[in-house]
Amino acid sequence: MPQDPVEGTKHFARFTLPNGEAVDGEFLLDGPQTCVVLYTDRYPFDRSGNFSILHADLPVGRWLSFLKCVRVGGETSRSGAERQINRVRLYPHFATLGTRAFAPDGRICRLGFVADDFAAIYYHFDAFGFDMAPEEHIGEILENFHARIGRRVEPGDRYDVGRLVSSANMFDILPVNAVPLEVDLPEDLQTAKSEARRIFKALPQSDERNSVLSELGRLGKAKLKHKARHRGQIVLTEAGERFPDLILVLEEAVNCRNHYVHGSLAKIDYRDHFFETVSFFTDTLEFVFAASDLIEAGWSMTLWLQQGTTGSHPFGTYCSYYKDNLRALRELLDATAREAPGIVTES
Repeated sequence: MPQDPVEGTKHFARFTLPNGEAVDGEFLLDGPQTCVVLYTDRYPFDRSGNFSILHADLPVGRWLSFLKCVRVGGETSRSGAERQINRVRLYPHFATLGTRAFAPDGRICRLGFVADDFAAIYYHFDAFGFDMAPEEHIGEILENFHARIGRRVEPGDRYDVGRLVSSANMFDILPVNAVPLEVDLPEDLQTAKSEARRIFKALPQSDERNSVLSELGRLGKAKLKHKARHRGQIVLTEAGERFPDLILVLEEAVNCRNHYVHGSLAKIDYRDHFFETVSFFTDTLEFVFAASDLIEAGWSMTLWLQQGTTGSHPFGTYCSYYKDNLRALRELLDATAREAPGIVTES
């Protein structure tokens, strides 16, 4: 199928926000790389506002609607004339292109799929058009599509708890030569470990006794947080000035993972601050995991950073918005420290 001229390159457009406000910006419509950047010199501008649905008015009477947009960063800069420019970067889950804007409360009466290698994967052309329910069930439609032809079609990168947990767990399955196996314990902690082990071994058999002894046996073994720190230090050795507090972000990312996996106490309400935490933590874990491996293979991150980035690659986007995302995370941590001091998280 011929590619639409609007696809694959960046375009400027006038966007309508959910509240009816019109904002200038640019977009790239390119599969998983699809993104939107909004910018305005209006002050004050709420960069954390509702950008879930955007409509772009295109030439020749066409509309491009971006649905379920996820905010992944923002920044404020000033021009030479002290003119303030606010930018917000968004990644949509879905996009629709047509002669009118997509109404989120409308009804889809027919939906079809077209794959680039259509003929190679399936020859029953009548199987790909079928009646379906409203827009919020597009994910279900994709699952049905997968069930019918045996090929999964992803609507784009999604941030959710499952992806966060998977990103953190990758550090636990690294080869033994890529992470430390043990950590040094202070002498007083080693003494406490030996004394606790002696006391618990003398107790009658029970699940609780065995659980404590098992945990004592793991004391001194490298845990997930140790492994993430170790890989993060590889990035910091190469380009530490670009990623202040990277170890802190990795530690908080593991704390977030532990909260969802083990039910550990949380210093932050991850549900209310999803994009400042889960999204940022997921990007950080994936970036550190991949970048540290590339650095060990001989890649020079320093030279790559010196070249600058257009934001078209996830690495470039992450680096561009790292300090903004870090600032938002620190504000949350500072606020929760004042409201609920003394919360201890697992390592």
